[in-house]
Amino acid sequence: MILVDIGNTTLHFAIEKDNKIVKDFRIYHKDWHKEHLYKILRDYPNSKFILCSVVPYFTEFFKKVLKSKLLVVGEDIKVPVKCLYNKNDVGQDRLVNVYSAIVFYPEVRIVIDFGTAITVDFISSQRVYLGGFILPGINLYLDSLKRCALLANRIRLVKSRVIIPKNTQASISQGLYDGFSFMINGFIEKYGKLLYRGNYRVVVTGGESPLLLKKLNFSFIYEPSLILKGLLLLKNSCKE
Repeated sequence: MILVDIGNTTLHFAIEKDNKIVKDFRIYHKDWHKEHLYKILRDYPNSKFILCSVVPYFTEFFKKVLKSKLLVVGEDIKVPVKCLYNKNDVGQDRLVNVYSAIVFYPEVRIVIDFGTAITVDFISSQRVYLGGFILPGINLYLDSLKRCALLANRIRLVKSRVIIPKNTQASISQGLYDGFSFMINGFIEKYGKLLYRGNYRVVVTGGESPLLLKKLNFSFIYEPSLILKGLLLLKNSCKE
């Protein structure tokens, strides 16, 4: 089985064998070409695919090419999670992350996904998905600066050792690291107390999460393959 997670920036593929992920790789949208999919089909001619996608263009392309070989999360497979979020509005990636967290980390109550957008989602003690927040991601922050500030186009992130930055590179970098960490730490402190009286666990995932892991001031489980593990669970719930 080929597991596919299509987000707003990358297509993440995982090769499953004997109920284990044996290989995974990402392709950025800007680098994508339809030949990538045809190559996978040549390399794994008998494989079926499970797709979780938030990009309609890619969803339709995969459905057109793969036809009966494809199972689409939200259409052919329903994520078995009780959900208080508007079901017509929720991203399937968020549901799969929550489902994966519930099964693999039953003590977890908060799921943070650092992707193109940052999502912070909450789970009740009865394993009900309560809903959550959507925030702009790290690269959206950088892209917005590049669009409105010429100097920002030459910026690379650096670790600053000063209290107050004194050049543009350090200003943007420290603004990113401190700003995003303060925001996420504040969310977790507030809603951890409000919803769980401080008794909760957090799982962190997403391609941009390594940039902030050392800045988070709460304990967490880091699981970069959370959504792929969820797709693997869904694969096991349906007939081959």
